[in-house]
Amino acid sequence: MGHIRLGRLPDTKKWNRVVDLLRSNAPLSLIAKFSMEASAVDFVNAINDPTLNYSFWLLTKLPIAARSDDFANELKGLRIDVGENPSLPEITAAITDHLDAYNRQIGHRSDIGEMAQLAAVESITRLVGEKLPSLFEATSQDIQDSFRAFAKSQEFAHLGHEFFARFTHRYLYYYLSRELSNHVGPKQRFTTIENHSNFSRNFQSYCRKVSQSLLQSAGGWFGKETFSGGIDLEKSRRFVAIALNNIRKELSVGGGVR
Repeated sequence: MGHIRLGRLPDTKKWNRVVDLLRSNAPLSLIAKFSMEASAVDFVNAINDPTLNYSFWLLTKLPIAARSDDFANELKGLRIDVGENPSLPEITAAITDHLDAYNRQIGHRSDIGEMAQLAAVESITRLVGEKLPSLFEATSQDIQDSFRAFAKSQEFAHLGHEFFARFTHRYLYYYLSRELSNHVGPKQRFTTIENHSNFSRNFQSYCRKVSQSLLQSAGGWFGKETFSGGIDLEKSRRFVAIALNNIRKELSVGGGVR
């Protein structure tokens, strides 16, 4: 991973408007709105990215695997190669390796896919890690229990929300990061590096707000599909499409934040 390509913003009217908004110190919600409008075609096309769909599908399988008496063996059944008593860092590293292998297998690698991979691993690291008594003192049973907690609809809702919030932030920032450094300095939007860093943190928080509706829909969908035959890649793809469409709509109206 780590091959996301940057460069300069596309020279279009819509992206030039975003640049003007940055220069005029416009509110963050407006910058996010018009950034999405300028990149909407790519965001809609992301629905068909196989690695995005596969990464989210894998998130749905991990909590179910943790219900087993042999979690490590279930992970190996998902082609996540871990030892008998894996730590959380070992599991996340194995998930990364597996997703890289999946890309090689299908002969496809994209920036969208890499954003999804990072969003999936970061979501696991944060939310599963938060349930552990201590990352370095956690037993293999602690780790399995933490994963298994997300097999409940109301808990998976948080995992789904985390994934899409992180993916949305990475997607929009993929474009914005090319321009933001041009607005740091005296008489610029960001007079200091700290101002720039604060904008980045606030932007990530904003992406959480615009994807808030997924807290309900992801949990309900996970519970329904899990207990009616299980979740396959096609079911996952359909939910990803719904989630991204909802996020795009929220961004278009300012995500409820004025």
